Amino acid sequence: MRRHQPAPLAHIVREANLRTPDGRRHATPRGIYVLAPTGRILIATRDVSPIHVSHRLEAALAQWRALPADARTRTTDSPLVAHDTHAFADAPADGLRLRVTVRDLDKPMHGRRTQTGEWNQDNAWFRRKEARALLPAALDVGAKHDVPKRLVGRLARLHLIDFVRGSASAITDAGVHEARLATKVVACDGDSVRVRLTGRTHTESRSHHGDFGIALDLFGYATFDTKTERFTAFDVVALGTRWGADGWNGRQHARQRSPIGFALRLATGDAPQLRLPPYYHAWYGRQ
Repeated sequence: MRRHQPAPLAHIVREANLRTPDGRRHATPRGIYVLAPTGRILIATRDVSPIHVSHRLEAALAQWRALPADARTRTTDSPLVAHDTHAFADAPADGLRLRVTVRDLDKPMHGRRTQTGEWNQDNAWFRRKEARALLPAALDVGAKHDVPKRLVGRLARLHLIDFVRGSASAITDAGVHEARLATKVVACDGDSVRVRLTGRTHTESRSHHGDFGIALDLFGYATFDTKTERFTAFDVVALGTRWGADGWNGRQHARQRSPIGFALRLATGDAPQLRLPPYYHAWYGRQ
């Protein structure tokens, strides 16, 4: 059987050669790509309009069906397999993994191309020591604890941002006006400890579209197993207001203040989407 020689994933993206209408290469390779397991590009586009994407996906499927059988098979030396292994390597198996869901909460507005119901997801990771730092040292009923600012700040800067319509700009420390999260032990049952979480985040920055920001109140509960020293439940919501456009998040025509909501829930299982690194994982540790 003939084997297809895979190419590095970065080279594959470069080969897509996405360009502007006047022929200039785009500054970033952001777009929608459909690849065969061998790394062959079936379609590549930056146009994310639903009708266009639908047509392009149909075209990609037709191309895939026309490929020889061995070109439709995922092999261990596929560049996509190698990328998967690299991408999932840092998942904190003994820490805390959260699934972060964000959505618009405003009513439909006249003239807007997209309406209420827009949402997006990301992952947030805490290593074992970081996860334990979310709780009081003594896990007795009534014990209170202020979560270290570096951890709350990381949530505010990299996760509690307006990425409803796609990517959003990370916030620097200078843009964090408020970032606090407190936990209180409210119940103990054997090895199970239930805690209440309350807090607030407020970040602001500026882009070529003007000022943008988001202010949120956080509230929820979590359950921690003292025997395994792991969270067994985590349910926190963050509700508030967003405004402005950061140049990346598609809010250029929706800069007015509007309600937004986040849900942070325990990520359980081994599904690929739960093992993907947080969008700004490379920024963990940066200021």
